[in-house]
Amino acid sequence: MERTAADRDLADAAWRGITTLLAVQRQRMFAAAAAAGLTMPQAFAVLQLDPDDPPAMRELAGALQCDASLVTAIVDRLEELGLAERRVSAADRRVKELVLTGAGRDVQARLRGAWTEAPAAVRRLSDRDLRDLARVARRMTEGLAVDPSCNPFARFPPRAPRAGGPPGG
Repeated sequence: MERTAADRDLADAAWRGITTLLAVQRQRMFAAAAAAGLTMPQAFAVLQLDPDDPPAMRELAGALQCDASLVTAIVDRLEELGLAERRVSAADRRVKELVLTGAGRDVQARLRGAWTEAPAAVRRLSDRDLRDLARVARRMTEGLAVDPSCNPFARFPPRAPRAGGPPGG
């Protein structure tokens, strides 16, 4: 379908609104990381740590798309802050795994919330607008293939909708 200039202008205006909301979320993420004493690479490392399946350091490097020397510096900082600790893998004593501490789990939850919880501008929408927005968002993202390393939140399932919240959360 051929789009008119007015259609393209409307699409661009919608996209500007979406990118503004993303910028707000980015600010929230930076603030949550800073409050925990973390840089963004360190925050993303915390988000990659699965409490039930601690990654090997080399797996973390792959998930962060960086080399082992940078992961070592990141992990040193996480240990210094008491958020994670290196442990020898039970499966292979040559491998070091990175395990979240209780404090690390708390920070991980705050970081995840800073990114995944809707900003106030979205929460203020009417129920009808929220349902429409959720429907449109599903349509826009249907079938998209996103490298999981580009979305550190992909492996966290969405929370169940709160009473009265939009379907599909």
